[in-house]
Amino acid sequence: MRLQGLVSALVFVTCMVFAASAFADSMEIYTHRPDAAACDPGVLSEVEKMKVLEHLNFIRALHRLEPVSYDFDSDDETAEGSLIIAANKLATHTPDPSFDCYTDTGRNGSETSNINFAVYGSSPSEPLLSSSTFDIVQYLIDDNVPSLSHRRWLLNPFLDKISYGRVDLVYPIDTSGEVVHSSILKVIYEDKATLPADTPNFVAYPQGDYPLDLFKLGWFWSFSALADANDYWNNDLVDYSQATISVSGDRGAHRVHSQAHNTDATGLANMIQWRVDDVRVGEKYRVRVGNVRVRGQIQNFEYPVTITSPAFREFQIPVLDSSVSTGAFEVKSGGELALFVPPPGVSTLQANALGRIRDVQIAPHSPYVNLVKVEGVVGDEVTLHFAEGRSATLRIAESEAGVSDPLVALRQDYGGPVIVVDETAEQIPIKAGHEFAVFVAPPRENAFEYIALGRETRVEVRPYSRYANLFKISGGFGDEVVLRFPDGGTTTLRIAETEEGITDPLEALSREIGGEAFLVRGNHETVPVADDRPFVVYVPPTGDGTGIGSLSWTAPTGTELNFEFYNNHTLIGRFASITPGDQATVIFSGERAFVVEITSSR
Repeated sequence: MRLQGLVSALVFVTCMVFAASAFADSMEIYTHRPDAAACDPGVLSEVEKMKVLEHLNFIRALHRLEPVSYDFDSDDETAEGSLIIAANKLATHTPDPSFDCYTDTGRNGSETSNINFAVYGSSPSEPLLSSSTFDIVQYLIDDNVPSLSHRRWLLNPFLDKISYGRVDLVYPIDTSGEVVHSSILKVIYEDKATLPADTPNFVAYPQGDYPLDLFKLGWFWSFSALADANDYWNNDLVDYSQATISVSGDRGAHRVHSQAHNTDATGLANMIQWRVDDVRVGEKYRVRVGNVRVRGQIQNFEYPVTITSPAFREFQIPVLDSSVSTGAFEVKSGGELALFVPPPGVSTLQANALGRIRDVQIAPHSPYVNLVKVEGVVGDEVTLHFAEGRSATLRIAESEAGVSDPLVALRQDYGGPVIVVDETAEQIPIKAGHEFAVFVAPPRENAFEYIALGRETRVEVRPYSRYANLFKISGGFGDEVVLRFPDGGTTTLRIAETEEGITDPLEALSREIGGEAFLVRGNHETVPVADDRPFVVYVPPTGDGTGIGSLSWTAPTGTELNFEFYNNHTLIGRFASITPGDQATVIFSGERAFVVEITSSR
């Protein structure tokens, strides 16, 4: 995009969708956050401004260019210009007074700067924000900007100073919830830097050892000759019409294509660009740009290029290399990390969560590096899937509070009752109708089937985390739910307290069934019952959890005895006889027995 009447920078527009979350701390970037409703651009932190300056100067040093200084006097222009873009969700060098949050100062910044505008996926609150250095990397690579104008401004030898502004908004204004990012890098000044005598006679991208986090394989390489080190405006005196490009390495010559050139007054006012096939990280290449006419004289240029592994030079957070591990990376819940995905890079990304992963948030940092935050319970996992079937699994090994024991972390996170199931667990008492967490202690897998034992047992199960599920079991006193694990082990959850808080089995069963209840242990106790009236027999479980099991009985001639199972520990019976004192002997598992005796007639 050329602006009439002045040398222009380009608008860089991206549209990316990433999951957003509530735990990013934008105060690391701002000392005062932007507010579109108040047309307040916020205040970018001095640390963030210096990150931008230092990163740009690091890039310029790779090209043997002089460092630039920071122009604090233009911060109002870049801040207000960024706000205009974000508030209107429109990237333009020429906003007019009809725009929301318009100011003449912001327009001045827009007219003299590179502009970046991005829309991220919707967020209910504050999103994870990329570092401001990501904007500089985008300008340098200029992905999907064939003119490469941003790159040319960054690598302009005559650039003397810069000012940077950014605005990030979560969009409640139109209820879309979109996360809008805009930034401005002021690069156009009337004053030009005075070049030292040892300034190189060309600027090439890439050149020398060049880190992958500043480059995208398959995109344009570029070259600009320095035709006049003393006069910026004479650098359009370069003719590439007969120029030749060759790139060769250990595997021979590489195909060079998509060649184009111009002498636009954008940064250094001449450039030739091309693309190279089958470039690999770590291989050494030799580039030759030949038959270039510079101020009427034919010149040839030659230089080495090696794309190296990412530098990760600015990170003070863990950096995970997805190419060096087939297992899960252990991470801290809510902790920021950098994830390197080797070429072809992220491309498409999907996340599959195992357990109670509450949030997965990703923000771009370079074509092959993303910032990631994952929030959940210790032991939970999320697998990020990239291009070509590759993936990386992140396992939460530490809670935000610094707890690494999964049981301790679960108790803190859930806040309700937690039942621990380990390899020795056999039967566990529970309260009917109340939610609780069942924690399956490693190494046992949190995978099971369950069987409900009881006439009216109802089971609700919801996954909570990798090691825990939430249960709510409703039913009668003594009802059971048996969990069966893949290793053949079982654990029994037994109702030992009613929803009303009754723990005495006889009281609970008598209320529930409406008959007299008796406790029987199988030691030939006598149960006195009324003739032809229902009664309840409760057989408490033994140490191994055994209940009533099989059942048989003997009764006198002329009597009638019937039983039905209420659950594994409870019988509902009825004994009918015209003769008081009649007895019947009931035998159940383990050769245990009790006697039923009629104490009154009808």
